[in-house]
Formats: sequence, C-alpha cells, structure tokens
Amino acid sequence: MPTFLKILVSVAAVALAAGHQILPSVKIDTITLVLLAIAVLPWIIRYVKEFEIPGVVKITMPEAKAATDKLDEDNIVLVSPAELKLKGHAPTVVVSEDPDTSVDNLRSIAESDPNLAMVGFRIEIEKRIRRLAELNGMITERRGLHRQIRELNEAGILSGSATSGLLDLVGLANRAAHGDEVTPDAAQWVLDEGPRILRQLDVSSE
Repeated sequence: MPTFLKILVSVAAVALAAGHQILPSVKIDTITLVLLAIAVLPWIIRYVKEFEIPGVVKITMPEAKAATDKLDEDNIVLVSPAELKLKGHAPTVVVSEDPDTSVDNLRSIAESDPNLAMVGFRIEIEKRIRRLAELNGMITERRGLHRQIRELNEAGILSGSATSGLLDLVGLANRAAHGDEVTPDAAQWVLDEGPRILRQLDVSSE
C-alpha cells in the first residue's frame, strides 16, 4: 500500500475513533477498538505477513540436516543382502532405478516444487523399506511406513540411529504432503544426501 494511502487510512480511522469518543459519557467500545486497529494495520501488515512459526509453517534446512545427520553412518542396514536372501522370500517391490537417477529426477522437480520433491523422496525410501521387509519375510500389507521402519529396527535389520533418522525424514515428507512449505535449501539438502541414503537401503535379492 502506498504511504499516502496508509496515512489517509490511519488519519481517517483515528478521526472517527476520536469523534466516537468525543462525548465524556461514551466509553471505549468495540467500534472504537476496531477503528484504532484499522489505523495501525497499514503500518504493521508487512510484518504480519513476514511472521513465521519456526518448524510449524515451514520445513527448513536445519530440520532436514538434523534428520540426515542421524543417517550419517556406514551401517544403516545391519545385515548383508545375502543374509536377507536366505529368508527365501521373493520380494514384490521392485526398485527399477539406481539412487543417482532417482534423485536426479527429483532435483528437476525440486526446482519448481520442493514439496513434491520431498514427497517423491519419501516414496523412494518407502520402496526400499518395503523391499527390506519382504526380503526378511515380514508382513508388509496394511503396514504404515512408520510401523514398518520400527519393525525392521526391532528385527535387527535397521540400526537405531538410522531408524530415528528415517522416521524424521518420513515425518518431514508427510508434513510436506499436508501443506507445510519446504524451503528450497531444505529440499536441496535432502537430495544432496539422498543417493547415499538410498544406496545403503537398496539391497538386492539376486
């Protein structure tokens, strides 16, 4: 709003409020308070628009980094693919792309829609978690992703730190799916760390 309009609105609202109170017998009422609020509003609206609640409205890079830091280890999966293969359960989940290709595709999406890229990364995690569970002969039907990750941890397949980090990442992606804004640097951080994380989860039954 141009400055002269701000001044005009404020002066008019203050004048009306003063006129409303010109009689000593008239007490301050709701109308007066509303007029005074109108007088102040043009000067503070910019700051109201810029106000944010950290960690509630937006998904920021520190949150993303805190999650991936828990996955900064060599032993996210605690058993070898050969040990999983011995369970004798052929997986139905197929991971058709290598981690680098999957993440490169998400990078192009992140340029215009960081939220969608975060949700896409959750899907890549879910495919690998389901595959791990199937290779271990675990039930995957009607299992939420959070529950499946915890069950893999309880079965000794996922490390404790990795379990915590994966649950945090999935939680961030769920928030993104429900409308919390993902900042571009948060999406970039996750995608930079993504190939390393997916590669450790990407075991094969062959």
